[in-house]
Amino acid sequence: MIFLAVVEQDSVDGRGQALQKLFTAAGLEHAGFQSVERNELGKPYLHFEPPRHWGYSFSKLRAIGLPHSIMGVCDGKDLGIDAENWPARAKDRDFLPSIMAPEDEKAVARLEGLHRDTGIALWTIKEAALKCCGDVMTDPRHVAITPAKEGWMHVSSGRLAGAPIPLMSVKLLSVWHEAKPDAKILVAIAVISQNMPQIKMLTPHWICSALVT
Repeated sequence: MIFLAVVEQDSVDGRGQALQKLFTAAGLEHAGFQSVERNELGKPYLHFEPPRHWGYSFSKLRAIGLPHSIMGVCDGKDLGIDAENWPARAKDRDFLPSIMAPEDEKAVARLEGLHRDTGIALWTIKEAALKCCGDVMTDPRHVAITPAKEGWMHVSSGRLAGAPIPLMSVKLLSVWHEAKPDAKILVAIAVISQNMPQIKMLTPHWICSALVT
């Protein structure tokens, strides 16, 4: 299970409070959490004593009024989350070709069916995947996206890649506050697995819906 929370006023204290809510929902409030650390690649992880493996990721949102972030934890799987404001039309038509791998054509065709900015959607998928594997400096043109079942996307190394990345699954979500249904946020959630766990939003008044592409 992946547990999500929205930090409505992003700050260190706000993230800490949201993380405690995630721990409570996941049954981790007495699990010996010590701190949020970063590995040698800069990927954040949760330090427990005694050690246990829970994936952790968060993403800040820009240009949405007050600073927001979206945070998640996942049992036993590495996790990557990216969130972006998602305009209906592309603001930069050169952006999409600049991040496409040759293998992305079928995925892009699916994303175009959502009738919003396709470049932002593809970028969000790739950014979540690279956060998940911890290699955010990889050229997005070296990351291949292919459609899978039930709206999932599979992520793997493209043929232009100089180094392999693990096989990942990514799910796209539309997230919004119930009082602002037109202000939708695009969220991509990536796990190092061929199967996507269930996803649960914990923050009251926030709604998430899977995008079927």
